[in-house]
Amino acid sequence: MGVDGILEIERADIAVSWNGTVIEKVLDVDPPATPEETEDKPEAPEGEAAAEEGTTGEENATSADAEKENADPKEKPVNSMKFKQVEIVKPMTAKPRLNHTVVWEHVPSLKTADVFKMTDSLLELRQADKAKKENEEAKNGLESWVIDTRARLNDEEEVEQVSTEGWREKFKETLEEAEDWLYEGGEGGGANANKTQFNSKLGELRDQFRAVGYRADELKRRPTVVEDARKFLSETSELLELWTTTKPWLPESGKAGLIATIEAFNVTLEKWVAEQEETSLFSDPVFGTYEVTAKIKPMMERLERLKKQKEPKKKAEPKKAAAANATAEAEVEADTQQVETGSSGDAGDEGKGGKGAAEGQAQEGAATEEGQAEEGQGSAKDAELK
Repeated sequence: MGVDGILEIERADIAVSWNGTVIEKVLDVDPPATPEETEDKPEAPEGEAAAEEGTTGEENATSADAEKENADPKEKPVNSMKFKQVEIVKPMTAKPRLNHTVVWEHVPSLKTADVFKMTDSLLELRQADKAKKENEEAKNGLESWVIDTRARLNDEEEVEQVSTEGWREKFKETLEEAEDWLYEGGEGGGANANKTQFNSKLGELRDQFRAVGYRADELKRRPTVVEDARKFLSETSELLELWTTTKPWLPESGKAGLIATIEAFNVTLEKWVAEQEETSLFSDPVFGTYEVTAKIKPMMERLERLKKQKEPKKKAEPKKAAAANATAEAEVEADTQQVETGSSGDAGDEGKGGKGAAEGQAQEGAATEEGQAEEGQGSAKDAELK
């Protein structure tokens, strides 16, 4: 059958079985004498029998001696095996292939009404399968919750600490009734219930267990959550203090705001813990572990943002201004040397030195003006970028 629903015949054959006769060779073995043949043989007199036995014995001995003398010591006697042909009946099978021809007949198309009817039937079947699956899932969910909650009542220390023995025994009976209802037949039994009824029963049981379950879960998680929060607050405070010297480029406002938040929540956390120690375990907790997590998460995010801030790069001095400053410094140094040399020589040399000094001062002034102009342009560009 193809994917399109059309039958395809690749080959056709038939199996034929019958009992056939075959001739085979078998070993010919003379059967031993039967008791009837022995009884039919006539008995000889005792004297004749003895004589015959004596004669036969002598003849056998004589023939045996003659055979030994004539026999070649290298030759060995050969056991001659005789076979005979017999007919045997055996089951036989043959599978001859048949010649086949496929003749397709015209199949009329469905009417529109029939197509709609079949489509509706398929839709109903699909909805029924979906409803059955949802009912089974709801039933399994209710049964699993009953089993897990009973195990918590029997084995979990936290549930025992936050509830009374009378309440636990009563709720165990409620769970047993719910489990029995799952397999009850009839109109109101769980065997014929639907998804809505299973979910309703599960909601009722959860409402009865919610307060005890919440107190038990908080009692189990609270020590770890509080310890982790204290550790984070302490380590973050030390890290921010260290960054004051190792990362001076970090904005003070960001660090100060985070430090203030940490100090405020540290006070709140210690107040919660102190009040919780004075509160009975049969009462609702003073604070929930989810509240601690909700307060710590924004602090972690702010700390990560501070960690990712890199040190800003220092601005490099413009090349033209640096070259002008270097040239001016070199000229000033040269003029100074010339002045010092001219003061120890003659007047002509002093005049030349004075002239060179004047030229150096003029060049120095020009270089200074050029550097100031370029510096002013750089400041203007920086201001424009800002």
